[in-house]
Amino acid sequence: MTLVLIVATIPVSSRIAEGALAQLSPELEEAGRTSGAGSWRVLLTIVLRLIIPSFLSGWFLSALFISGNLAVPMLLAPPGLQPVSLTAYQEFLLGNMSQGAALFMIILIAAMVVLAIAGLSMKLGARLRNGAAAPHAPLTRITP
Repeated sequence: MTLVLIVATIPVSSRIAEGALAQLSPELEEAGRTSGAGSWRVLLTIVLRLIIPSFLSGWFLSALFISGNLAVPMLLAPPGLQPVSLTAYQEFLLGNMSQGAALFMIILIAAMVVLAIAGLSMKLGARLRNGAAAPHAPLTRITP
């Protein structure tokens, strides 16, 4: 079931990745190579730094799509396997609105946890990148 859901989200993920790569100018890579950086260094320090936020947002959107997808589990789930989204939908159909809403809230909270982890990892990555640099002196206003 996981493999089927991943295959179902490949078009969404590939469109997001395509947009991120289309915004990246080839001149940036050429400038890095002209400055003496090798291919791997250009890839790691220029290309990946610019496209990682788009890829993370693409993964987050794909995770949201997978967590709330009802069509694929309804069509392909074996009788013994029932995802949370399908269980919540069945609770709504049976008239148990509060239980269905609680299950959907669990899905929403899980999505928010994933978003929080992604945000913290981006902040930690930025802090690690900037932590190696020398501390900046505070700017002061010079009056004539």
